[in-house]
Amino acid sequence: MRERGTGRDPGEYLTVFLANYGVLITEAHSLSTEAGKPQMIPNHGLAPVTLMLILHCACTPDPFDPADGPWQGNITTEGNVTTVVNESGSVWDGMARLVEEASIGVDVGADEYMFGRVAGVWVTDDRVLVLDAQIPAVRIFDHEGRHLFDVGRQGEGPGEFMNPGGMVVTSTGDILVVEPNLQVEVFGPEGEPKATWNPPAAFDVMGIDMLTLGIDDRVWAFWIDLQTRRSGRVGVGPEGIIGDPTFPPDSGYAPLCLTYNRGGREREVCNIPFQPSSLSTLTPEGDWVAGVSDTYSFDVLSPGGSELSIQRYWTPVAVPAREAAYRKQSTAEMVRNRFANDPSWTWNGPEIPDHKPAYGRFIAGRDGRIWVLREKPSRQSTDCFDDVEVCWLPEGYWLDAFGDDGRFLGTVSLDHYPDNAFIDGETIAMAVTDDAGTIMVKRYRLVLPGEDEE
Repeated sequence: MRERGTGRDPGEYLTVFLANYGVLITEAHSLSTEAGKPQMIPNHGLAPVTLMLILHCACTPDPFDPADGPWQGNITTEGNVTTVVNESGSVWDGMARLVEEASIGVDVGADEYMFGRVAGVWVTDDRVLVLDAQIPAVRIFDHEGRHLFDVGRQGEGPGEFMNPGGMVVTSTGDILVVEPNLQVEVFGPEGEPKATWNPPAAFDVMGIDMLTLGIDDRVWAFWIDLQTRRSGRVGVGPEGIIGDPTFPPDSGYAPLCLTYNRGGREREVCNIPFQPSSLSTLTPEGDWVAGVSDTYSFDVLSPGGSELSIQRYWTPVAVPAREAAYRKQSTAEMVRNRFANDPSWTWNGPEIPDHKPAYGRFIAGRDGRIWVLREKPSRQSTDCFDDVEVCWLPEGYWLDAFGDDGRFLGTVSLDHYPDNAFIDGETIAMAVTDDAGTIMVKRYRLVLPGEDEE
């Protein structure tokens, strides 16, 4: 048996290395010290949308925003822009539930059930695929969680990879695994190496959503414009780059930052805990979902120019003063010790906000739904990492669903952060890290209010 990994490093940077230019850009990184519960805060060059109206539901102070009652709101269209204001209730008329159908992963046991660093999860009609970048290999399981076989291995030859960062599975069952330099290894449904794609790239990429599979099996890879430093996606295939890159709209949002001096240069840390951020993701349909998380509003922009502007009622989750002090202290220590390497550095930026952002991540479902991840209130805990005696941990997360018409469908409650979530219809799968640090891949079935769990 090999040693179980600890998943994502709590202080891990998600970075873009511009190898041929000697530049290091921080796209997003987590200052959280809670493994498995990262606060992904992309920088302001990444994206998205015009700030919109803050909608508060005066009818309830409950931060859970229960989706009870029928959907109420209004939909208006002006030109190519449709605005959907979700005022109260939900289409599902209540909280949905996730029924666990398989749990894969153990703390101690056979190697094939011990995960180190999950970089991708995918579910087909009869299989669950897990890309473990620590091995590295794609591990194939049946729907009950029994291990079938592995695909790929460490190396630099055909059918091998060194540090895989993402995975998709096409409609024909081919398995595609991407490396940081955008090299893609293609395997058949039974794991046989089929091809290697070598799109030209002047940089290495390590981040989230490194591959997106379109509904037409078009493959989109994470991309950086070297001149503007904006991130987007570009089509890749056997012949290399396909077409022009696509980028989310630029919101113009500029977060407030901390500054420090190192090597004679002033540098910035802009992911202050609970500060709003620009977020975006590309859907399988090729639409950009983009928003700034200071309000519960976001846009869906199609390649054809149409725009769906979505707004939802929202009760902010308060950040207690003690938690704000803890976050400020831990952030300051990280900047002082890891970035500035200066014991005299002191806090020189904005205070920690008194409430959490409206949302923290977009997840594009394979069926056209858009899911929005929100963080629940925090609790004080002694079950901490990095030898910290007392810390603050989220009580869990909410995952809000929106239909392709922009209406709020409803919410499911999660106990753990949904890493590398795969959502297609009623099937939801994700990697989670429990309180003991064990990494597991869970496959769930979505059950709507009033439906039988059996």
